[in-house]
Amino acid sequence: MTDTNPEAMPPSTPRPAAAPARPAVPFGSVMLVVGGLAMVIAPYLLWYRMYGAAYDGFSRDPLSASGEHNRGWLYIVFGTPLLVCGAVQLLARRVTAVAVASVVIGVLALVVCLGFLTNAADLQATLHVPAKKFHWEPGQWVALAGAMVALAGGVGTLTRRFGERPATVRTVAAVA
Repeated sequence: MTDTNPEAMPPSTPRPAAAPARPAVPFGSVMLVVGGLAMVIAPYLLWYRMYGAAYDGFSRDPLSASGEHNRGWLYIVFGTPLLVCGAVQLLARRVTAVAVASVVIGVLALVVCLGFLTNAADLQATLHVPAKKFHWEPGQWVALAGAMVALAGGVGTLTRRFGERPATVRTVAAVA
């Protein structure tokens, strides 16, 4: 029976190389936290004003005949996991799966934000609201910026984790 414990191995036996520590990516994690927080706050901010009436993420949709509300809750649904992904990455270093999940959620959040912005622009055209009576407010822009910042944080984390591979004895010997 052979003992694989490095201390029990004879000196001539090659020892298994320890995997290099993965670099911490605090900047990408902070970007995820900030982006997720911005998305969670965005539905509570005003989205647009039309004919003097203000609309936020939970206001009644002006085109809805059934009294349907704006879907600001979707920003919270995407912002909360981004916030959690950033917090997990700050607390634990070996979380590549969390970084991949944050990129996927960030892309979906960006698509939702762009869809909401297009819906608001279509609303203005559908109701024939003159430009002087329709004013953009910061809510949707904060969500869009949050989605972009969070996506950049996730991509930055993955780039940092996979972009810099330290040279090992095997890779140097293979090149030489």
